[in-house]
Amino acid sequence: DEGEIFYGYVPDPSGDFGNSYSRQSVVNFLPVLIAHEFTHNIQISRRTVVLAGGVFPASWIAEGQATFAEEVVGHAHTGNSAGNNYGSSIAIAGPPFWYWQGITKLGYYFGYDGSGAPRIANTPEDCTLFGDFSGNIGSCRTSGFYGSSWSMLRYLTDRLYSADASAFHKDIISSNPSLRGVENIEAITSLEFETLFAQWGAMLYTDDWVSGVPSELTFPSWDLPDVLSRLSANATLDPPVRAFGAFTDSRSVRGGSHAYTIVSAAGNRPSLAIRVRDGGDGILIGTGMTPILWIVRVQ
Repeated sequence: DEGEIFYGYVPDPSGDFGNSYSRQSVVNFLPVLIAHEFTHNIQISRRTVVLAGGVFPASWIAEGQATFAEEVVGHAHTGNSAGNNYGSSIAIAGPPFWYWQGITKLGYYFGYDGSGAPRIANTPEDCTLFGDFSGNIGSCRTSGFYGSSWSMLRYLTDRLYSADASAFHKDIISSNPSLRGVENIEAITSLEFETLFAQWGAMLYTDDWVSGVPSELTFPSWDLPDVLSRLSANATLDPPVRAFGAFTDSRSVRGGSHAYTIVSAAGNRPSLAIRVRDGGDGILIGTGMTPILWIVRVQ
């Protein structure tokens, strides 16, 4: 097209040129879509044209940042602001529904199917932060990675760049145009992504659910249990619970996700050692896998 072109919807109530769209549905939907897609215009023009030789970001960065932009524009439109631990009354306000895509698709990541059906099995461990467009990812709805990647970028912004969020997101696009994903985040933050990934995963459970946790295990902008439970009981994390004592679990964890287990017992309890092995044969984990094991002790 020899330019930066955004193609959007226009009202077509009678469906003369395709699907039917009322004027009100377009007014409700299009502002959020413009915020999202205009971010992709910025990403590709800045990285591959202005900074010649750059590459388009990894899909999880590109879509997570575009979903983040919906939230930023929504704040500007409504007068809301980051860091206020908003609950469901703000998250679902609209139309336009500025915040609902990130929240809803984080629910997809946790196993919500978008309806009243039971939670999708093997979630979120069979999902991934590092999504693509190749169809459903394991047991998960493909678009779930929009929610997981949005939450990761919101988490990093709140935790590390609350005083200047725009600088962080400009750096994602411009500072390292040859770096696409994890390596770009590491270059910007000077932190190991493995550590950030583990802390983000723990935060998804502890935020506003477990009291007294350190700040890196909180999500300052949103009250996750409140906003996700408003979607559905099946949109919140629901880890299996095991007592102190002998137990065996078999879990398959896709790269870019977490398998959660709560180990709990009332009163006095014995010491507990947890051993992790590769598959049912009990063999040591080989060099082809680099699992990250994390524990949050809450009492």
